[in-house]
Amino acid sequence: MQRGRCPLCGQLLLHAEVEPQHPDEWEQWITATAKAIRHQAIIVDSGPESLGYTAFRLIHTHCRGRHPDRIGVYRAAGADSGVA
Repeated sequence: MQRGRCPLCGQLLLHAEVEPQHPDEWEQWITATAKAIRHQAIIVDSGPESLGYTAFRLIHTHCRGRHPDRIGVYRAAGADSGVA
């Protein structure tokens, strides 16, 4: 699970001080995420294959260019970077 974070840099996908906790906050986050995808601020990316299938995840558009290996410092540091 991504927990609202970019798996490449570890930062929240949307500008927020903390990740949503309440279902109403998650509903607002999902709406904002859809808008960010439409405006190409974040994109859906196929992460590294795991267990024979491709796992899709949300990443910052600018992180895709910064991390050509698409692993990133967040995952390399051993942080939980599971998929959404």
